[in-house]
Amino acid sequence: MKKKKFLAPLILLFCLSLTAQAQRTPFGVPNLLDYDKKIFHFGFLIGMNQSDFSIRSKADLGEYDSLMVINTSSLSGFNLGIVTNLRIGEYFDLRFIPGISFGERAVNYTIRYNNQSDIVTKKNI
Repeated sequence: MKKKKFLAPLILLFCLSLTAQAQRTPFGVPNLLDYDKKIFHFGFLIGMNQSDFSIRSKADLGEYDSLMVINTSSLSGFNLGIVTNLRIGEYFDLRFIPGISFGERAVNYTIRYNNQSDIVTKKNI
């Protein structure tokens, strides 16, 4: 019974000593000491996007020729950018992040021809 009472504080003491070791640098070598002191930092960004249209159409499209239904479908794309960081002071940075997005949207038109057959036409934009 005494072993169980002695084991719990020992495990707790061991866990606390591990958290104290986390603040030390490994092998006594600091990592990138002057990194935050540089005036300029450069980087890049990569992202994903998904874009879609919001179309409001009239209730009855029958009066406009043979167009019956217009709807959209969302498609995925990606973003690319460059991150430029200018260090103004110890606690102030100015960041410039120009980027470009690549993506497309699809509009689906349902058209009814004279023989009463419906054909869906997809247009990528």
